[in-house]
Amino acid sequence: MIGSNCLTKSLCKQSTSGCKSGQGTKLPSNPNVEACPHQFTTDIEVSAVPACAAGWHVCTGEDVWGFDIAFSEASTFVAGCFAIDSCNDCNQCMKKCGAKSSSNPTVNGVNGCGVGGGSDPDLSAMGKNCASSSTSTACFKGGRINSGNAGCLIKKRDLTGVACCKD
Repeated sequence: MIGSNCLTKSLCKQSTSGCKSGQGTKLPSNPNVEACPHQFTTDIEVSAVPACAAGWHVCTGEDVWGFDIAFSEASTFVAGCFAIDSCNDCNQCMKKCGAKSSSNPTVNGVNGCGVGGGSDPDLSAMGKNCASSSTSTACFKGGRINSGNAGCLIKKRDLTGVACCKD
């Protein structure tokens, strides 16, 4: 398959990286999750960050919860802070970042508080250098990690990138 990194079929190699740049850090317990760098220079919805390679997408709360990732690993495996398309308000793990609704339910069984749109959602993340974390379960088993970005529209310029998951 000829992709954006290929000139001809003979020169094309399938990337094993989930990152568009080819420069990421895979989660040790699951090669289908990779922390991918991205330089944030403009405001962008977390789900639209163009850091993931073809066949990969910005990880959602549903992905992360379904992979059964331990907080102890998610908070230590890579330097930096990598956003996830989910919010973890009141220890919930929402399917995707956004207002709580029947089409965007919590995936971890915690019904917690109401989550509105705009700057209300606490954007989830993984990495050693995120804004805050606690040992109350949300999107990771045994803890929650906040990116420090208020809402699903990334405005923070100091996030390192996003977590990408294999389609």
